[in-house]
Amino acid sequence: MADERGAIRVANPVTGVHADLPAISTIPFLHLVFGVSWFCLDVDPFRQIHFRCSPPSELEGRGWLRTSMYKATQMRQVFYRKVVLSVSPRPDSYAAMLIMDWAFAMAEEEDPVWRMAPSHDGVEDAIHHGGHFLSITYTGHVEAW
Repeated sequence: MADERGAIRVANPVTGVHADLPAISTIPFLHLVFGVSWFCLDVDPFRQIHFRCSPPSELEGRGWLRTSMYKATQMRQVFYRKVVLSVSPRPDSYAAMLIMDWAFAMAEEEDPVWRMAPSHDGVEDAIHHGGHFLSITYTGHVEAW
């Protein structure tokens, strides 16, 4: 679940144990502005991470905005879709994958910062199995992380 500041908190519905995940403001291209109620998405660093370099020339001039502004309460609807966990949430041990539209980020309890991972094909869905995240791309490829 996400709160009014865009913070992500997970809960085990059986045990009732809650755990906080890293703030989405730790994503390199998201900046908290106007206190805690708005996020600014800086598109240039996002495109460089997504494409692993500058975007393909055919995408230039197609209306890419340089920045976008979102209310913190909108982040769950417009920015990220799902969080996949390695284990049942515990405050002292987790690995998590944050699935966004065409990108994703990973975080661990030892380093509570979202780190972007490049994916040209995007991530449709993911699971955690055998110590790895396994994702399926929009084009049907399976990737292990």
